[in-house]
Amino acid sequence: MSKRIGALDVLKSLVISVLACHHYQWLLRGDYRFRLNLYDGAFYVGPLVELFFLLSGFLALRYKKQIEQGQSFRAFFLRRYLRLLPLCFLSTLCYELLNRIYMYDSFRLTGVVQNLHATESPDVWSTLAIAMGFGTGWGVPDTGVNCAMWYISVLLACYLLLYFATWLAGRLRVSPYTVYAGMVLLGVSLSYHPVDVLPLMTANNGRGMYSFFLGLLLARALEGRRPGRGLLLGSLAVVLGYVLAFCFSYPRALITPGYGYLAVFLVYPALVILGTSAPAQKLFGGGWVRTMGSMSFSVYAWHLTGIVALSILSDLFGFGDWLFSLRGMLVFLLCMWVFAAFSHFCIEKPIARCTDRLLEKL
Repeated sequence: MSKRIGALDVLKSLVISVLACHHYQWLLRGDYRFRLNLYDGAFYVGPLVELFFLLSGFLALRYKKQIEQGQSFRAFFLRRYLRLLPLCFLSTLCYELLNRIYMYDSFRLTGVVQNLHATESPDVWSTLAIAMGFGTGWGVPDTGVNCAMWYISVLLACYLLLYFATWLAGRLRVSPYTVYAGMVLLGVSLSYHPVDVLPLMTANNGRGMYSFFLGLLLARALEGRRPGRGLLLGSLAVVLGYVLAFCFSYPRALITPGYGYLAVFLVYPALVILGTSAPAQKLFGGGWVRTMGSMSFSVYAWHLTGIVALSILSDLFGFGDWLFSLRGMLVFLLCMWVFAAFSHFCIEKPIARCTDRLLEKL
């Protein structure tokens, strides 16, 4: 899969919005029960991150072909890394500066900053490693700084493993998809039995690994063909059946560890199959959809920093009651999308053009 798929952009944008609201409620500790409880309600949003990994793997089939055609590791990894690095670095730097400059004493003494959660006062080197995209799974302590960036760290690890797995398949003269299937099994094993003393072998790495390589296998299965009617009806039945089961059974049971694999291995692939169908392509084929999909990473990269900034503004101007309301959360989400437009067009795209010119010289 080598081009943007509108329905998947919409799906990704929706999931990122839900995760931003989840972190808003988690960090600010507001009571949203009976309204829209995305932190401690019936729907546990944690496994939604696996959908990001699956989508990234689904769109990585073209990378596999580039590796087989002889692309060097430096060219492959640098291109992926330099696309993710700028927003990861800037958002983490701003997050930490806001905490250090405005609320350092409270943060240092209690680990809690104006109702914001933090595990400990981080050191400079750990913060720098997280900002550079080498946090979770790379041997860096989890200090709670811009914690959403664990996704970037694990995604970089998945790209590293993709290159290694494809190279290894070539040396062994076996199908790379056999090796990818092995990576799925390894990821499932690590999610249950992590080997934390080894780099890239943590439980979070396992979550990313099995989802990413499952997405790659799904892309290979759908390569060059549109899903037939039977497959589409089956996928729709899976999604609707899951929603109905969620509504009529104990909701959290379908998403907690163990049952959470049902979503990753069955429901998410069904959503992707529906998203690649002709009706979905026609419905979500507009340029605005592609733009929103491109902006969604900026929402994800900046939303925790935005929550910290909002908490500071609340402390300065005294609108705490509004902050903990459903209306305040939705206004925050709207502001994040507006800021994401600025970030995407004024920061991310200019830097991407510069890095593309740099990579052409390498």
